[in-house]
Amino acid sequence: PPDAAPPPTVRVAVISDLNGSYGDPTYDAPVHTAVRRIIAERPDVVLCTGDMVAGQRAGLDYEAMWAGFHAAVTDPLSAAGIPLAVSPGNHDASAYAGFENERRVYAATWQARRPAVEFVDDADYPFRYSFRVGSALFVALDDTRIGALRAADRGWVEARLTEGAGLQAKLVYGHVPIH
Repeated sequence: PPDAAPPPTVRVAVISDLNGSYGDPTYDAPVHTAVRRIIAERPDVVLCTGDMVAGQRAGLDYEAMWAGFHAAVTDPLSAAGIPLAVSPGNHDASAYAGFENERRVYAATWQARRPAVEFVDDADYPFRYSFRVGSALFVALDDTRIGALRAADRGWVEARLTEGAGLQAKLVYGHVPIH
């Protein structure tokens, strides 16, 4: 109807590539400043599109790196009541052979810290999943490999977008470009 109120605005913050040197479990001042600014802005959700830790090398302490990330980013956002929805970066959970342990640690850390959002499809969370916040659909991809999105993933994305056809906005996000 012409006099119907528009759907409420969904406010989103996007962060990415917060990691430092290989294996470093600490975060520089700009990361802490950005988190404080995000909290002050009060978005409805924060998307992190990968490279949260400085991995993708053998012999690193992934648990310590994730503890550092949670202390610097996840915990302050959580304390402020702001959900953080992640997608893996190549330094977090590369899908290339040889990084199976890193993917296991990534899955464990995020299974324990699921964001407070309305999941649409969480069968492959925290790698590939979709959720709603207000009138917006979000589709997180596991695109840690260079190159085009695989056919099965394209089909999955198409199905999620079709399911969300009536929503005001649809955002698909991941780490590496898919074109």
